[in-house]
Amino acid sequence: MREIIKRGTSSKKVIEDFLKECNLQESEMKIVVEHKGSKGFLSLFGKKEAVVKFILPKVQDRIERYLKTLLKHLNVSYQEIEITQKKNTYFTHIKGVDNPGFLIGKEGKMLESIEILLNKIVDDKEHKDDNVVLNIDSYKKRNSNSNEGGKPKTFPKNVSPQKQKKKMPTNIKGRKKPIRRQPREKV
Repeated sequence: MREIIKRGTSSKKVIEDFLKECNLQESEMKIVVEHKGSKGFLSLFGKKEAVVKFILPKVQDRIERYLKTLLKHLNVSYQEIEITQKKNTYFTHIKGVDNPGFLIGKEGKMLESIEILLNKIVDDKEHKDDNVVLNIDSYKKRNSNSNEGGKPKTFPKNVSPQKQKKKMPTNIKGRKKPIRRQPREKV
């Protein structure tokens, strides 16, 4: 947990400014108003600043809370969510998923989409360089061992398998004789 103390003219304005500055929602943090600001007498005498303390959760807690709500809305049951941090990367592993194919999606597209959403959650002023890597039941490890990261073998875009060049036969008998045209006589 990280605590940040902000001061301003009114507690409401301080809260609004901080939420805009950090690109967060009120539900993502705990807000404690230590002192409400007062204008004083005729806004000249006895003026006091508002003091607001913001208690921000760790990045791991934010990732875990978002994943839990997302999986709940998708009606996906799981055993546990494991988050480990190495430097600026948060490795997130969802274990014991009932239907991992649903969360992984075709060619891992759903997994990539959830990973992008998690990276958007982590992206704030202090964690711009941080990255989230999502894995479901060791899918990425299994998939990296098979044919080049799970990408199916494809033909080049401009050549289809049916239109590939046919090789000329090596023996002379198998080749067609070229047709020689005889010149026309001029009249």
